[in-house]
Amino acid sequence: MTDEAPKEGLKKIGASLSFGSAISTLTYTPKDGGSNNPAQSPRSSIILVQESPKPEPKRKTKFGFTIKKTRIGSFLFKSSKERNDTIHDMFSSSSDLIEEISPSSSSDNIDEDEGEVLWEEDNSIKAATPRVIIKKMTQEKFADNELLIYTYKYIYNSAAQFLEALDNRLKIGTAAEGSRVCSIIKQWIEIAPLDFDEQLVTALTKMVEQSIMPIDHLKSYGDQIKHSLSLLGKPAPEKIIPSSFPPPLLPTVDEIDHIAIMELSDIGEAVTFWSIPSKEIARQLSLIEQDLYFKMQPYELVSQRWAKTDGASRAPNVIGFINHFNKVSAWVCSEIMKEPDLAARIEKVSTLIDTAQHLFNLNNFNALMAVLAGLHSSPVHRLKRTWAGVGKSREIFDTLTEFMSSQRNYHQYREHLNKVSPPIIPYLGVYLSDLTFIEDGNPAEIQGLVNFSKCKQLSGVMKKIFKWQ
Repeated sequence: MTDEAPKEGLKKIGASLSFGSAISTLTYTPKDGGSNNPAQSPRSSIILVQESPKPEPKRKTKFGFTIKKTRIGSFLFKSSKERNDTIHDMFSSSSDLIEEISPSSSSDNIDEDEGEVLWEEDNSIKAATPRVIIKKMTQEKFADNELLIYTYKYIYNSAAQFLEALDNRLKIGTAAEGSRVCSIIKQWIEIAPLDFDEQLVTALTKMVEQSIMPIDHLKSYGDQIKHSLSLLGKPAPEKIIPSSFPPPLLPTVDEIDHIAIMELSDIGEAVTFWSIPSKEIARQLSLIEQDLYFKMQPYELVSQRWAKTDGASRAPNVIGFINHFNKVSAWVCSEIMKEPDLAARIEKVSTLIDTAQHLFNLNNFNALMAVLAGLHSSPVHRLKRTWAGVGKSREIFDTLTEFMSSQRNYHQYREHLNKVSPPIIPYLGVYLSDLTFIEDGNPAEIQGLVNFSKCKQLSGVMKKIFKWQ
C-alpha cells in the first residue's frame, strides 16, 4: 500500500483481532518510511477496518463470543505484550464490534471436529475417529458407559489404547467430562474384570495416582477405582439365598417311604430320574444354567469369537453355554428313543412337556428352547403312536412351540421378554443370530471413520444379553 492517507470508507480504531477467513490483509505504512517488519514497525501504526455496507450474520467463536462478521485489516505489533494489551483494550471498549458475550461450557461451540465425524439425521454419531468418539461419549448429551465398554474393541486395537484415550480425555476435558471418564473406568472394571491383566492394572494404577487423585473433585472416584482393582482375582461374594427359597421336591414313588431302611444297592431301583417331579427337574436345570449364564463376559461376543475355530479359547463361557444347550437337547431325544415300552415312552414325553412348561414359568427360556428342540428332533417327531398317546400335554407342547417360534424374528418371545420380571435366563441363540447379522451386514468403517452406528447396534444386543446377570 502507498503512503497516502486512508481512502474514504476506511476508519481508524484502536485494535485489531484475527477471526478467521473473513479478514482481509490491509497494512498502513506511515509517511516516514516505517518498515513492514514487525520488529521495526513504529508504535504509531494504525489498524484499518473496512466497514460492511450492510449488516452481516453473527457467528460464534470458540471463545464463546457472538461477534459481528467484520472484515479487519492486519496490524503489526512490536511485541506480544503490546498485542495483548491492545486486544484487552478493544474487548473493554469496542461495543460496536462485540455484540454479546455469553459463557461457553466448552470449546465445542464451533465445529472443530469437522472431517472427523458423520452425523445421523437424529444428530447421533454415525461414524467418527476414535478421538471424537471418546470426546462425545464423555459429554452428557451422548453419554453411554455400557456402549463404550461393550464395543471399545471395535474402536481401539487393545484395552491399553482405550485406557490411554480415556486418560487423555481426562486431562483436556471439562470437570464434568473428567467425572464421566472415572465413571466409565469404574463400570468397566465391574462389567469386564477379565479385561484387566497385570499390565493394564499397572497402567490404570499409575493413571489413578497421577491423573485422578491430584484433582479434588475426582478423589472419591479414585478411591472407588482402587477398591475395585483390589477385588480383581478374588472370588465373588457368596450369593445370599432368600429364606423363601422353595425346598426341593422329592421323588414320587411308593418305595420312598421305606428308603431309610433300604440297602444302598436298592435305592437306585426305587428312585430313578423319571420319578423326580417335572417341576424339580426344571428348577435344577435352571440352577445349572444360571451359573453358566453368569460366567459369560462381553469380550466373548466381540467379532463373533464364539464362531471361530479357536472359539473354545476365545469365548469359553459362551461355548460352554452353547454346549450345555446341545447336551440337554440331545439328552431329551436320547431318553425318549432308548425306551422300548410305548407306555413308558409316552410318560417320558409327557414329563418333558411338563418340564418345559415349568421352565417357561421360571423364565428359563434357554432351557425351554433346548427341551423343545429335543422334542422336535426328527427321530422323536416320527413317533406317531407316542404322540397320539400324549393327550392334553400335546396342546401345551404346541402352545410353547408357537411361543418360541422363529417366525417374524421370534416376535412372540421378544414381546414377552419385555413384560416379565427377573430372574430371567434368555435364549442365547436369538442374540447370537442378531450379533451375526449386524457383524456381517455392516462395514467396519464409513469413509475411513469408525462405523459407530454398528457399535450402537452391537451394544444394544449385548445390553439385552447381560441385563439379567
